[in-house]
Amino acid sequence: MARPLNLHHNRRWTVLCREPRRWQAGLYIPEFTRRKQVDVLEKHNGPELFIGLRGTVTLLLKGDRGPIRERALRPGEALWVDEWHNAYRSPRGASLVVETAGLKSRFMPIPNGGRR
Repeated sequence: MARPLNLHHNRRWTVLCREPRRWQAGLYIPEFTRRKQVDVLEKHNGPELFIGLRGTVTLLLKGDRGPIRERALRPGEALWVDEWHNAYRSPRGASLVVETAGLKSRFMPIPNGGRR
C-alpha cells in the first residue's frame, strides 16, 4: 500500500507513519526561533535521524562533556543524533525525524540557550 503523507502541519511534533513497537517517523518543527529561547536539552535511550525538509533547523548538540555546539540542518541534509540536543528554526524550518518507537527521554536544563 502507498499512502501520501501530509507535510504541512504546524505543531511541534506530528507522527506521520510508524510500525508499532519498532519505529516512527514524524515532522518536527521546533517551537523556538532563537537559541536564547532554548532552556533544556533532551537525550533519548536511542538515536534519531534528522533530515532537513525546508528552511533551516539549527540543532544544539552536547556530548556528556564539553560545550554546546550548533549544527544547521538545511533541506536535503541528514544528521544522526545520539547525544543531548534541542533545536531552533528559521521561520519555515522543519525536519523529518526517524526514531525507535517508545524512546525514553532525559532532560538537562540550560539557561539562556546554553550561552555563558
